[in-house]
Amino acid sequence: MGFIIQRGRCHWCGTQISAFFPLSELMIILVTAKTFTSSWYHNLIFTIVILTLLYLSTTDFVSQVIYPIALIGLLPLLLVLPRHSFSIGKVVVELVIMGFFFFGLQHITKGLGTGDIEFILMTDLIGGWELTAQIVLIGCLLTLIPALIKRNSKLPLIPGLALGFILRLLFCSN
Repeated sequence: MGFIIQRGRCHWCGTQISAFFPLSELMIILVTAKTFTSSWYHNLIFTIVILTLLYLSTTDFVSQVIYPIALIGLLPLLLVLPRHSFSIGKVVVELVIMGFFFFGLQHITKGLGTGDIEFILMTDLIGGWELTAQIVLIGCLLTLIPALIKRNSKLPLIPGLALGFILRLLFCSN
């Protein structure tokens, strides 16, 4: 509400406030309302995951860096998400193949950050390659919208991937 009342400007200094912040707050409200269950266990896990995604998105948006240790906050999803086939060998092969692909893509394009790759690999560890492919597709499409508006501007990918992560988990069937 404050963002709207103050017309997107800081109350104290009058500088423009990015729409990222009120939109992330709105997303937290919507996700919390959608994921709330009678199970305190599931509520706790989704709260940890939502706060982790918000933290990763904010640090990437503000300073274009993520702290890999923060990715640990996504691991509780392993306790509630079904993984159809979980064999250590298969997961390791998936991670190695995807790691080589994305680090090669990073080397060629110079546009993909190491934090983006770490996030994608963590997503693969949690949900498998199909979930990861869907999240990356949704995240890249969401990142294209501001990229078309802010031409020639380096945009962070983690906010789009985090939003894709949330949208995929909430609105798509397994």
